[in-house]
Amino acid sequence: MDLIHKITKYVDHNRYVVLAVIITAAIMIFGLGCTAMTAAVSDPAVKVDRIGLDADIANVNQQLTGQRTRIDADIANYNAAVVATNSKIDAAVADLDRQDAIKAELFNLAGSTITAITTGGVTTEAAIGTALTAGSLLFGIGAAADSRRKDKVIAKQKQIAVTATATATA
Repeated sequence: MDLIHKITKYVDHNRYVVLAVIITAAIMIFGLGCTAMTAAVSDPAVKVDRIGLDADIANVNQQLTGQRTRIDADIANYNAAVVATNSKIDAAVADLDRQDAIKAELFNLAGSTITAITTGGVTTEAAIGTALTAGSLLFGIGAAADSRRKDKVIAKQKQIAVTATATATA
């Protein structure tokens, strides 16, 4: 018999088996021949396969980690600036409180002195005590002003040293 006749006879006898084999072969060829593609995470216009997607995900994660590091550094700098500002605010408030206390003490001293003078109750001891109290207050004010002036000079010298060091290392 003829070979083609044998094949057609076999196909006619086992038509569904042959059809299943042909459909399975077509699916296998299509499945193996086409690579699944999806939009990239970093650029949706670009289509990538699984290997490309894994590389794209690693790249995006690395970029996000770098961004997180920069944000954490910015937060640390911000927190340091807040702490420095709060300490300056506390120092300024304490300075104003100290100045108000000195002013109140001087007004209290002046008021008690004027009261003593107007009532005629000025004694030598009271005058000496008043003079000593006023002198100590004025000495304290002068010492504080001198200390503030010295602090400014020292800060200026430190700034000059830091600038010189930065220039030398650059």
